[in-house]
Amino acid sequence: MLKKENSGPTSKAKKSTSSFNATNGVKSQHGSAVSNARISQSETSVATRKKRDTFSHSIYEKAAEIYRHLKGEIVSSQLPTFDEDLERRRAYSLAFGAKRYESVLDDILLDSYFFSSYFKLEAYHKHRVMVMLLDYQQNGFYFGTERFKNKKVEIPEKENSIPHILEIQKAMVSHRIKLRAALARSRIRDCAISVEALLPKEEQDKLQYAAQQPVYARVNTWKASYSDILETLTSEGFLMEDSLPSPEDDETGLSGRCFMKDPHFDNLFVFSPTIKFQLYDHDLVIDGKLAIQDKSSIAAAEVVNSIVLEFASQKEKTFQLIPGADVKSVLGEGDDLIQTHAESGNLTAHLSSLIHPDRKVFAFGVPQESHEMIEDKLERMAARNVALQEESFLDALPTDELLKKVRIIVVNVPCSKSGVVNPVDFVLQEGVTNSIKELARGNVDSSKVKGMAFQHLSFLRHAMKFPQVQAIIYITRSINKSENMDVVKKAMEMNQDERSKQSSYFELTPALPKLAQSLREAARISNGLLEKEISLTHKEPETRYLNLEPSAAMNGGFVALLKRQKPVETAQEVLERAAKKGLMKPKGKPARVNSPREKPKPARAQADMSRLRIKESPGGNLSDNEGERNSLKVVDKKRAPRSWHGSAEDVAKPNPKDVVSSIPKPSETGPKKLGKKMTQPKPFMF
Repeated sequence: MLKKENSGPTSKAKKSTSSFNATNGVKSQHGSAVSNARISQSETSVATRKKRDTFSHSIYEKAAEIYRHLKGEIVSSQLPTFDEDLERRRAYSLAFGAKRYESVLDDILLDSYFFSSYFKLEAYHKHRVMVMLLDYQQNGFYFGTERFKNKKVEIPEKENSIPHILEIQKAMVSHRIKLRAALARSRIRDCAISVEALLPKEEQDKLQYAAQQPVYARVNTWKASYSDILETLTSEGFLMEDSLPSPEDDETGLSGRCFMKDPHFDNLFVFSPTIKFQLYDHDLVIDGKLAIQDKSSIAAAEVVNSIVLEFASQKEKTFQLIPGADVKSVLGEGDDLIQTHAESGNLTAHLSSLIHPDRKVFAFGVPQESHEMIEDKLERMAARNVALQEESFLDALPTDELLKKVRIIVVNVPCSKSGVVNPVDFVLQEGVTNSIKELARGNVDSSKVKGMAFQHLSFLRHAMKFPQVQAIIYITRSINKSENMDVVKKAMEMNQDERSKQSSYFELTPALPKLAQSLREAARISNGLLEKEISLTHKEPETRYLNLEPSAAMNGGFVALLKRQKPVETAQEVLERAAKKGLMKPKGKPARVNSPREKPKPARAQADMSRLRIKESPGGNLSDNEGERNSLKVVDKKRAPRSWHGSAEDVAKPNPKDVVSSIPKPSETGPKKLGKKMTQPKPFMF
């Protein structure tokens, strides 16, 4: 009776226990049936795992190589390849899970003295031990190939078994009790109710969000329309709903066949996370008509789309004023676009569908080993207006003739990716890139973040050097302030210092503030979302940034929009610029220039005018002697008043010493008396 009374709370405790599921990279809540099944698996009866959880030796081997890459021991070119997406997902789930639980697994191996008993495995196969121990722990410290024979657990050898993988399995089976005891001691020491509770709070939140994130599928407008995709899905038995039902509350079991239209973006469908595996293998996805993409990436592309539509609207309004103008031909001469990093090609294909088919997307930074893969993806998506460039964007010249029509630059420099919730889904959606090891780092070292921020600043500053560019969109998948707002602020400060030297400058512009507000409001009412999961930054005035926090709806990210502005001129500057162009006369009377048709003045008139010129006489020197001062005094002689009636009789005769004539004196009959008689000036006539 005592055992029966105690069985109730024990079963409840086991029912609430959660574990990390390696098949999809997220944690899942197990029901009482699963818990009871594991309880019944004792040392004398070992049941085979389900087929979907049975990992082959090849998956262990490939997962171990991926784990080495995440630790930085091998380069991306040495990563294994896969023939099936499901096999790739399982291998990456084990690798990322082992990296996430690395500290927990190290404690278990150290506390159980596993490597003390099997020191050879630590020297040559530690990376394999880590991924296999994670799978071993997730399944209750049992392997699916275990068999009970003669009161001992044995692992039979198969044709496709790998010797060192088989050796590790046998070592873990023989060390099972000590491994389980070490894990139990770790949970007791940290007061953890589950294995996930041993992780940092940030990692726990990401696991919770990853289990609830839906699947977003974008309609590729190059190959299909929204109505075509909707008709195809409904004909295959999918149900269009206003909202997605929760798998826990769904009694009909049709939650996996339901989908909805995204309320924020056009040409975007939302599917339940339970149909994730079937959707990747769907014909619409394989043919390139649907593109599985995260919503944060679509939000960044929507900012680019708003700029493209703004430019097209300005041109259309301009040419509507011209009678008989062909608007389509003008819009066909649209604007080219630059993407600083092609990455996997998903965002590149999306950007190519936003611009005119006659325009080009120049995607820089394409690795040589990924060039063919990206080309195949773009061809499958019918994105034929993309020019892949293997050179770095920093090597592109702003005066290059090939880039003279570029008006928009998308700066998406590789970042810490701290906003990505589920790294396995990110790899499946974006493909394998050189920066996937950033996904497994968790809290990145501050020195590395500063190095990334400096690289981001160099790319953003180089984009500002293109004189014909009108808009720059800065995109990251990070939630670190040093990679986001600090980089933009530093670039704007440097641009402010150079503003006086330039005819135009870049200014920070709010990036779709209404959309960001709508995302925040939808987070409160959406199924399974928290109130603060999607939010705008409140520290910055006017909410100038589109800042998305990691949530159950989407991954985190950051978008900033910089638009070129012309400085506002004062009235004086406008007048001076117009005067330089000859549009108006400057202030002040310019010197008069004689016209060639104007006749010169006669010499007689010039001579008469010269008579009025007074000869300057040097002034007397000052003296302290009174006698000398008296001798220097000038006695003013009174002159007779000049007559103004026209007669020259009473006109006073000028002193020859004061007036100098430039014409010869007329001859006289009488003797000449110098200084007393001279030619009279012509009287003034009214």
